[in-house]
Amino acid sequence: MKWWHILVVALIVFLCWSERGSQDCLRRRCGNSTSPIELKDESRSAIDKTIETLRKNHTLVGWRRALLIALIITIPICYFIRRGFPSGYEFFVVATIIFVITYFSSVWLNFVWFAPRDLAIEHQLLQIRKSLLGARSFPQDIPASAGL
Repeated sequence: MKWWHILVVALIVFLCWSERGSQDCLRRRCGNSTSPIELKDESRSAIDKTIETLRKNHTLVGWRRALLIALIITIPICYFIRRGFPSGYEFFVVATIIFVITYFSSVWLNFVWFAPRDLAIEHQLLQIRKSLLGARSFPQDIPASAGL
């Protein structure tokens, strides 16, 4: 086994560990977690929690996932093209190309598709919250079937 095989496996293990550590909000409190909406929450509180969740959608580390995808996908692609394992240089070149394509397509998709829609949803939620603040009371007017 060549030295770069060990380096790639170690890098994949490190990226999986760091991705799990930063995004695993089930077992511990992390920076990306938000308070869940409960049935007893008032409408404005539920809206605030939804807005907070929308804002946390864009805190993911894209380069780490793109690198992980590139490292994992490169070996089967090179094996299919060469009918054998690639050299260290070939692996580096193909992984770099896959990383750049994956990372920038992810950034483009987020910038063009997801972020504008999340901002539009947030704007509408702020409008609803503003109209609720003008009301005298805050009844639980969000039905359980609303998906919140």
